[in-house]
Amino acid sequence: TNTNATSRNTSQQKVQNKILTTLETEQEPQLYQILLKDTLQPFANVSTTFHSKVFFAGLCNQYMRFMGIMFLASTEGYGQIIEESIQWKDTYGHNDLVPHQMLWDVVHWNTYYPTLPRLVSFHEDIHTDLNMTLETIDLSPGAFLRRNVSYRSQVKNH
Repeated sequence: TNTNATSRNTSQQKVQNKILTTLETEQEPQLYQILLKDTLQPFANVSTTFHSKVFFAGLCNQYMRFMGIMFLASTEGYGQIIEESIQWKDTYGHNDLVPHQMLWDVVHWNTYYPTLPRLVSFHEDIHTDLNMTLETIDLSPGAFLRRNVSYRSQVKNH
């Protein structure tokens, strides 16, 4: 089953690369959104995990934590990570979380699957063991909202 996912990913990558190279500049943002939506679709037969904490501190520390999450997921055999569970904190600008896809080229990142874990969207019908809720985190002088992904049975957290 992993071979099917790999060959599907390779053919998907070829199509994406061809489309990206033939587009004119003004069409790229719309196409990227289409490719992003497509690449965030989870594979049903690949194990999925999530990040249960919030990134704090400076950008370099957040980056190191992100890389640690990727290494840990790969080491423990997870091929997919819920993208909505990874949000970055703008520590000194404002009290908002920045969605991962605003800082990273997720389409490009996912072309490295299966070498690196894929980033995927949460789908309740596929991720039946996971639950996604909105959570308000209060940090004086303000509060911010984050998407919280957790196991329904609360067995594992990463």
